[in-house]
Amino acid sequence: MDAHEDAVDLFEDAADDAKDADIKAFAAKTLPTLQKHLDAGRQLEDMLDDDDDRKNNRGDRPISPSRDGMTQGGATTVPGTSPGVGTQQ
Repeated sequence: MDAHEDAVDLFEDAADDAKDADIKAFAAKTLPTLQKHLDAGRQLEDMLDDDDDRKNNRGDRPISPSRDGMTQGGATTVPGTSPGVGTQQ
């Protein structure tokens, strides 16, 4: 994210202060796209942080069967064996 923020800062400066008219126009034209890209990256970062928070705050929960019926409490049940016999995920 730091590089995206730096790019937006540079383009803001160029759009405001560039001496070359073509560079100034290019920076001004490109800046909204860079800002949207930065905003989208921040939203993704927030979503990932929220997902990590949910995963870290699960605590101990009762075992609930998965859709395939093969996963219980973080362990994979090997077909034809008793629950709990298998590999840890």
